[in-house]
Amino acid sequence: MGHLMSLNLPDSKPWRHVLGLIDAGGSTREVAGQAARAAENALSQASNDPAFQATAEILVALPLAARGPGFSGYIKTSVSMTRHCPHGLLSSQP
Repeated sequence: MGHLMSLNLPDSKPWRHVLGLIDAGGSTREVAGQAARAAENALSQASNDPAFQATAEILVALPLAARGPGFSGYIKTSVSMTRHCPHGLLSSQP
């Protein structure tokens, strides 16, 4: 858990460039920069996805809520909200 068993990247020129940098021993900075550029299109499309939006909102709000009072209530509310996400996209239950 916490790692990828297999990775399926899109077969596109930008992603092939990322893999080429990795194979060539490119620096972390080079690989990260190229990976960010290669992912721009997918992230742009994801920004219109309700499940992505809800997940991003929770991930941004979570550390902010952890600093304040009532954090356990926030967690209960957030988990409850995921069960009501459109089409149950974030729900662990059908």
